[in-house]
Amino acid sequence: TSFFDFTVTYSDATSGVDFTSLDGSDVSVTLPDDTSISASLVGLDANANGSTRVATYRITAPGGTWDWSDNGTYTVKQNATQVRDVAGTFRAAGTIGSFTVNLAQPFAYKVGSVLHVDFDGTATPIALSYAGGAFAATRGGTTLNFTGVTAVDVSGTASADFLEIGSDVPVPMTFDNQAGADKLTVTAGTYTFDTDFSSTLRNLDVTVAAGANAVFARTLHFDTLTIDGPASMTAHGSNVLVVKGLAMSSGARLEMSNNDM
Repeated sequence: TSFFDFTVTYSDATSGVDFTSLDGSDVSVTLPDDTSISASLVGLDANANGSTRVATYRITAPGGTWDWSDNGTYTVKQNATQVRDVAGTFRAAGTIGSFTVNLAQPFAYKVGSVLHVDFDGTATPIALSYAGGAFAATRGGTTLNFTGVTAVDVSGTASADFLEIGSDVPVPMTFDNQAGADKLTVTAGTYTFDTDFSSTLRNLDVTVAAGANAVFARTLHFDTLTIDGPASMTAHGSNVLVVKGLAMSSGARLEMSNNDM
């Protein structure tokens, strides 16, 4: 959602609340970063003077949509010389109340044009694919779609993380897989390995599934490499495929071109 509504109840037992003084200048809201925004008036319980009047106000989510980056405490404040009673006395300025936003961080989200994909330390795999100008990130039956992506940043955990790639990824991708026993599976389409994800830890198991295709475009370091579909190294002459273990099904093929393993 893009907005949040809240109510303020004004009371005056002597002369009553002047409903004509209620408008979009009545209250402001201080955000968690200490900036302040105005709240618009979207409704009254009655368009008449009375001992109590309930006003409904609305603020727009910072950035246009409520998400985990908006978490924190929001303070509602009365603006000076805005709400008055029928006798003309204004309600004093000051804090009226507060509310808290606490939204869970999604497993995939954009910051600028960079798509961030974050593992949570569980064994649930995250699948990433690209088609028709849009990326799709899927985990546990939930799929999030993103357009306008110029890079992908995947963050792993100290636990075992499982990344599935179902297509080519036409933008630069990094995978900070950390110290877990991690696995990357090419499940469909053709994926080009042009970044050495685990050059230091060498703890990444890579599988090329049947029906998928992998292209190794530089020197790479894997823990194990399992090939059930075609895989090849681009002709270069000085790249090396370094693995601790290799498994190939009967119909699989690994074309080394003029490189080394």
